Amino acid sequence: MAETVFIVKGVVTDPDSYPDAKVGDLEYQFSDGPPGQRSFSADYVDLEEGLRDHAGKNFILVEG
Repeated sequence: MAETVFIVKGVVTDPDSYPDAKVGDLEYQFSDGPPGQRSFSADYVDLEEGLRDHAGKNFILVEG
């Protein structure tokens, strides 16, 4: 069974995490659980990059 990854759309709050991002730019958090129930996450400003990095997994988009 494929691993489930939750995707939460948010905004950049720490631009030092990304070379070309500004505060307020879109950010996508890929994690092993919904907000408040995750043990790890990886953040991306490029949604396609996040999808590629987690290819083959089941995605659940969490609306904010």
